Amino acid sequence: MVYETIDALPQDLKNKLPAGALETFLAACNQAAAKGKQQEEAHKIGWEAVQRDYEQGTDGKWRYHTALPYEAPEGRPPVL
Repeated sequence: MVYETIDALPQDLKNKLPAGALETFLAACNQAAAKGKQQEEAHKIGWEAVQRDYEQGTDGKWRYHTALPYEAPEGRPPVL
């Protein structure tokens, strides 16, 4: 299933995630669906994408990882 907009995402998802994470989920889920994945698998891929960039705090709220290492181009030191 392809979601046209964030508004089309399931309500429970919209209640849990901040806007940026919803955009990440939407893009990953739609890309998986375009590659022929079924809805359950596409949702799993969407969640994996969210979890790469976001983490759930002890208060239950999802936040963007602030300590993700930056991968510098070859030959340059990483920027943290």
